[in-house]
This record gives sequence, C-alpha cells and structure tokens, in this order.
Amino acid sequence: MDIPCISSNILISELPDGKFSVFNRISKKTFFIGTVEHFVLVNLDGIKDLEHLNKICPQLSKSDLSSLISRFGKIGFLKGTEGKKKSSITRITLGLFNPNKIFHENSIFVRVFSFIVLYLAIPILIVGILLNKEFLPSYGLLIMESFSLYTIIVIVIITINMLFLHEISHVIVARRYGVNVPELGIILYWFMPGAFVNLSNTCALKSVLKRIKIFSAGIFFNLLISGISLCICCFIDENLKFYFIWLAIDNFFNAIFNLFIFLKMDGYLILKEIIEEEYLRERSISYIKSVIATFLSKRTAKLKEGLEFYNYVDLKAGSATKKAVYITYGIFAFLYIPILLLSFLVTLLYSLI
Repeated sequence: MDIPCISSNILISELPDGKFSVFNRISKKTFFIGTVEHFVLVNLDGIKDLEHLNKICPQLSKSDLSSLISRFGKIGFLKGTEGKKKSSITRITLGLFNPNKIFHENSIFVRVFSFIVLYLAIPILIVGILLNKEFLPSYGLLIMESFSLYTIIVIVIITINMLFLHEISHVIVARRYGVNVPELGIILYWFMPGAFVNLSNTCALKSVLKRIKIFSAGIFFNLLISGISLCICCFIDENLKFYFIWLAIDNFFNAIFNLFIFLKMDGYLILKEIIEEEYLRERSISYIKSVIATFLSKRTAKLKEGLEFYNYVDLKAGSATKKAVYITYGIFAFLYIPILLLSFLVTLLYSLI
C-alpha cells in the first residue's frame, strides 16, 4: 500500500476520558478514537511505511494496521481522502476560526462569564422588566418615530454582532465543561443569515444537564442582554434610549426564535436531550415517509435503499409513545418551513398593498 499521510484538514483534540476527537474541516464531521488509534494516526507522516509503523506500534499486527489505515482513509483522515464539502442550498456555512485557541476552560473569564449567563440572565431580565413596566407600552411608539436610514444601519450592525455573541456564549459554556469546540463561522440557513458553532463534541459529556446548559447558553445570553438593556434605559438620555430599547427587543425575540424546535436550532438541541433521541428530526421525517409509503402500498425496501441507519424507522418497532412523538414532530417539521415562508410572503404582500 502507499505510504499514508495524515490530512492537514483534520483537527485532533484530547478528551477528558483519555479518548480523542477528530474533526474533519471538509466534511464538518467529528469522530472519536482511542489512544492506540490516535498514536497510529499522528505517526502517519508520509514517511513511515507499514513495516516502520508495526515496529513502533507492536500491539497491532500488520494486518490490523492495514485495516485501521484503510478505515482512516474511508472517513477522510488521510491526505487525499478528505472528500468534498457537501453543498446544500438550505445550509451554506463558512468556518472562520478555532475558538479553542481563544477560550481556555480554566480561565477566570470563561468561569465568570458562564456563571453570569447561566444563573443571572433571568433575574436581570425580570429586574429590567419591573423597572420599565410603566414605560413598556410607549417604547413601541418611540421605536416607530426614531426609524431612519442611520438607525437602520446601526440596528443591522447590532444584530450581526449579537448573532456572533450568541454563538460565542455556546462556545464559552462548552469550554467551561471541557468540551472541544473546533469551529465557529457564518451560516445561511434556509436563506436566513446567522452564525454557527460546531458543538458535535458535546455528546462526549456524560451529564445531560451540562449538555442542556451548553445548548441553552445562547438563549440565556440574549435574555441577559435584553435585561441589561432595559435596566440601562432607566438611566440614560432620551436620544440614546431608542438603541437600548431596540437591543432589548432584538435579543428577546432572538431568544424566542432560537427556542423553535422544528429547525435544528437551540430549542431542537435542548428537546432531543430531554427526550433522549439523538436523531429526532431524521427519525421523525423518516417515520412520516414510512407511513406515507405504507399507505400508498409501496414496498418498504425501496424506502430503505440509500438511507443511513438513523434515517429509516421500522413502523413495527418502538413504543407507542415514541411513535406518537415521531409522527407529531414529523408532521410539524414537514409543514413548518412552508408555513413560515408563506406567512412571510403574505406579510410582505400585505405591506405593499
């Protein structure tokens, strides 16, 4: 076999339990390997042949090494085997940097920020609402009167920054619990611009509560900024109040939007942790397809063809409760995007008329 060489497009990080995560920058997939596999992988430098590898790793036979290297190639760990990035018109991503190099799990900033976001966001929001309860009805009128080209530009800049800070909140809380976060970047998801962070290593955490905290961090950050902005509104000049009111409203509705469970956003990630169903969306949609195919008397074998293991759901398998979850979630997942786009178009046409 050719002398193998590790790909420059993979990122390896050690996990707390002694295992290693391997992130493929091209496929955007994360894999988990053991210490022996890691030792072999990092020694694939394009110089060492099978004979040399067997000498430095005698616990594996030449046959085992050959098989392991072959598997590395199939999942894109080797130079020339990384594959091409899958393109999707509904999900276009561009990675910008590796957050691990900036946020260290034991730093004071990471610890303090995580505590404030997770435990003080709701109390500060409540204080902000109570301080402004007499003025909240008038804030809508103030926003309408203050709109101009300048304020729109400022609002766009603020919104973009909040999108990134939302994702960075996920990163910081994940790093607080020792999770490797290999990538943060920008995304166009169902034609909506935003930011994204790769949290695939979160599954290595055994604590469900910690995983939920990581997925909730962005929402809590938005609520925190909303609460702080409302508090500031009580002590600033009227000319500046518009920006902080908008900041409060923008972050509050961002938090609500991210709670939606029918897109793969924070709410969906939290829900699948609560009900302990890793592939909730895939299985639910597959279940609906199975029901439709069965209803139309199509052969189930045709449905299975070409689908991955988590995409096919046997109609006869699983509890009645799980089937009810699949069919309920699947129906709404099918209808959510068309309804959302239709409502947007209706609102747009209504405003033009």
